[in-house]
Amino acid sequence: MSCENNIVQTLKDAGHRPTPQRLMIFSAVRHSRGHVTASEVLESVKAVSYTHLRAHETDSYIVC
Repeated sequence: MSCENNIVQTLKDAGHRPTPQRLMIFSAVRHSRGHVTASEVLESVKAVSYTHLRAHETDSYIVC
């Protein structure tokens, strides 16, 4: 199972929708080196436009 599917399934199992915003945060944390703060995660995802986030709303949830 790919990392995208694992994240999506984890969110669904917890009763959460796999929104583009949540997937971007998971991706930012997953691709970081070592421990990151909330501020560092915010810095890495805030440049992503809303249009770009909407582009990730597919059945495959390709984010990683």
